[in-house]
Amino acid sequence: TREITSLVQTYHSKAMFEYMVGTVEVARQHWDAARAAFQRALTEDLGFYPARAGLGRLAFRLNDLPTAKAEYEQAVELKGDDGVLRHDYAVTLLRTGDNGAAEAQFREALRLEPYWALPHYNLAVALENDGKNDEAIAEYEAFLARCPRRFTDQADDAHARVARLRGTTGGDR
Repeated sequence: TREITSLVQTYHSKAMFEYMVGTVEVARQHWDAARAAFQRALTEDLGFYPARAGLGRLAFRLNDLPTAKAEYEQAVELKGDDGVLRHDYAVTLLRTGDNGAAEAQFREALRLEPYWALPHYNLAVALENDGKNDEAIAEYEAFLARCPRRFTDQADDAHARVARLRGTTGGDR
């Protein structure tokens, strides 16, 4: 038998390279260098949504919520079928107090990722903030039915919120 070999070259765009540099700079907590790398990625490819999301995450981390909101909004326009991206955008909207818009984004994230627990919890918070207590209870319960065991803090909080919303002090677990 004869062995057949071939050389396979893969192409990594300069935008992807700069995005990876930005991700490393975030891990090193070099915020200005991370921002610059993400912006260079966008200079290479204006439609490179991961760089927009990277700028959104960075701005959120630095509590620059208007910038985070704008970057996530553009990223979602570029890649609307990414449930994690929708969730991150919704969390930003929730932090800005835009509960209605956050609710819509959490619902879309859940449509895209139906088995993911965390959007249920955050959707419940948005609903609770808007006084939609029955819907909030249902979402907290959906979260509790799906949440991983390591989410002990969120699970405890969800149980407490359900008990409070139901007007009880203990509630059954």
